[in-house]
Amino acid sequence: MSEEALERHIPYEGCFNFRDLGGYHAHDGRAVRWRRLFRSGELQYMTQADKTHAREELGIVTVIDLRNPKAAARDGTGPIVGGPTRYYNIPLLDDDWMESRVPEPSPTVGYIEALKHPDFGESVALVFRTIANAEAYPAVFHCTGGKDRTGMLAAIILGVLGVADQDIVQDYVVSVRYFGPLLDRLRSDPARSHILQRLPPSWWEIRPEIMEVMLDFVRREYGSMRGYVKAHGVNQETLRLLEERLLTAVVPS
Repeated sequence: MSEEALERHIPYEGCFNFRDLGGYHAHDGRAVRWRRLFRSGELQYMTQADKTHAREELGIVTVIDLRNPKAAARDGTGPIVGGPTRYYNIPLLDDDWMESRVPEPSPTVGYIEALKHPDFGESVALVFRTIANAEAYPAVFHCTGGKDRTGMLAAIILGVLGVADQDIVQDYVVSVRYFGPLLDRLRSDPARSHILQRLPPSWWEIRPEIMEVMLDFVRREYGSMRGYVKAHGVNQETLRLLEERLLTAVVPS
């Protein structure tokens, strides 16, 4: 594992796949700021030490929960939420749609179907408006495993900021290093083990081509990630503010 990857991943005791989106280079000579925006799996098992580090060392003040409200209510939001930390439940897909779906054979198909759903795009736009606020940082967004809904949102944000496709794909596949413990947790939880039974084994794969297909679809249908978010209500001012919050000049080494 590279030194950059080691710095990007935050090794918590009760929370898997917690990673910094900083350090990626944008197309205009700038880079994504470190320690501003994080992505993660579920937060409810964070220990007291995890909470202290997230609040006091990272300074997290915003949690964006991408799970549907039923899952958030059932499983909890975690000890980091409360006090100075603001919490937003912005499900990328509503309960009815999620529960009515016939399980897709792989994330590839599921990602494309999600991108086509108007509720998904509207939720992405709401996330963008939330993180355009200067007071939102540092912030973390998460779902359950931190690979699908979180991985898609990370790809959209990085794409809008001008990060190269190969870096977006690499950020996606890093989840494979941290996903095993989450699957073990789901298998051992009677209240949630049905999630693994409902979806085919291929759904849990984390392969580069899954994200590559998603990026190709967005480019073909919308021209770019910016075209996608604009089509769902994100205006130019929000994009300008997002760049201001998240991009910085690259310091020559």
